[in-house]
Amino acid sequence: MTTKFKKPIALLLAVAIAMLLNFPSGLFAGIGIGLTANAENDTQTSTETSTITFTALDGTASTNTTENYDKLIDGNKMSGKWCVTSFSSHSNGVYIVFKASERIFVDGYTITTGNDNSTENGRNPKNWMLKGCNDYNKETKTGTWVDINTVTNDDVLKDTNNTDYDFSFAKTTTAYQYFRLEITAIHSGDCMQMSEFTLSYNTCDHEWTKTGTIDPTCTEGGYDVYECTQCGAEKKVPNDIPVAEHNKGEDGKCTYCGAYMISDAAELEAFAAAVNGGETSANAILTADITVNEDVLKADGTLADDVSGFTAWTPIGWYDYEQYAEHSYTGTFDGAGHTISGLYFNDASIDYVGLFGYVGEGGRVLNVGVVDSYFSGRNGVGGVCGSNSGNTIENCYNTGSVSGCDYVGGVCGSNSGRTIENCYNTGSVSGRDSVGGVCGKNFYGTIENCYNTGSFSGSGNPVGGVCGYNLSGRVTNCYYLSKTSGSDRKTAAQFKSGEVAY
Repeated sequence: MTTKFKKPIALLLAVAIAMLLNFPSGLFAGIGIGLTANAENDTQTSTETSTITFTALDGTASTNTTENYDKLIDGNKMSGKWCVTSFSSHSNGVYIVFKASERIFVDGYTITTGNDNSTENGRNPKNWMLKGCNDYNKETKTGTWVDINTVTNDDVLKDTNNTDYDFSFAKTTTAYQYFRLEITAIHSGDCMQMSEFTLSYNTCDHEWTKTGTIDPTCTEGGYDVYECTQCGAEKKVPNDIPVAEHNKGEDGKCTYCGAYMISDAAELEAFAAAVNGGETSANAILTADITVNEDVLKADGTLADDVSGFTAWTPIGWYDYEQYAEHSYTGTFDGAGHTISGLYFNDASIDYVGLFGYVGEGGRVLNVGVVDSYFSGRNGVGGVCGSNSGNTIENCYNTGSVSGCDYVGGVCGSNSGRTIENCYNTGSVSGRDSVGGVCGKNFYGTIENCYNTGSFSGSGNPVGGVCGYNLSGRVTNCYYLSKTSGSDRKTAAQFKSGEVAY
């Protein structure tokens, strides 16, 4: 038996800081999912209730961020739309790609016209295709797409405001998780718009069959793999095989997972040299707190008077302006909850400065604190990362001093289309343009569950307590310390009381 839904597609809400604080053992530790198992054939029948949510992944952008492709599936047909001007300039039409939280069977959809179609005629789609797949790669924007429904020379959509028009077809025999809507022609003019797109679908009462086991790694225990015999969905279920132990070999790497195991300043510097020398995808884990220099900052947070004995830091990952080539860090660096202190960099002519200079495609920096450190560069300066064009900066913090010219942030200088989450800054941040307590410039990226209690200043604009310059990005559940309360700023009393975590 399947459950059928016809409801708006909604973006996932950000997880509140309160959840992170109040459920340290895991956000879902208290949620039970009933499973009955058959030991003879390793099958499971699920009794869980599915709640399907959808997330926009990619699409043809609008020149107006309030009318971008993600507004097509925001669940509210009255508060925004997807509008693309100069439609004819897109030779292959326009598109949106979105993801369901699990695989679903589809048997129709509803298109809601724009809010001003009655006066702005001809903007409705005329030809379009809905496609589905289960192997979409967000980074390469590729997938094995299968046609679900095609409409040519439509005469159903009318020039009416915010009106629903239903389209039905035989239920798909395959359940899909990724969907692509392509509009290849409109009725007239050179502007396309739609207010909302709503799928009609059926969920699956999964029947899981065990198909294999994943061996443990140094960061995760073992998993059993199950596949649904009805829809083909897969899931991993943790088993009782424990996390593997890191075992440091003579080359300084774990003999099991190959990650550099870093326990002192010399090993950290050797890792930086290896990455900057070409080993850009190397993984690493800290096994102890690291101190490179002692007492870089004075008690008031300013630079020590005598810096002559300090070892200068070389940021991990860099960008070659002469060759326009990235030498960025693309591995995973796991601080494992440890700190790195005493980093010192002072050269106002250098871009991309921080513990990491330039994090590139797929790169991740996790679980590390940068303390008692001083970074002064030009553009793209941050305590943890100068530029994040990679994947995720997560569970990181900075308490040191950060300064530069443009794109200066306590945690990250410039975040391009990527994610900064569960991070904070308490150090001082200063620059000229695009200065932020957590991130200087957020370009089509996401900043969530972050806060800043450090000082921040800029001689130009824009300057922000959390983010200085936010272009078409998403900043959610983030706050900074202020003498007055507001939507994104909280007083010392509110921080102390825990109100920011409500």
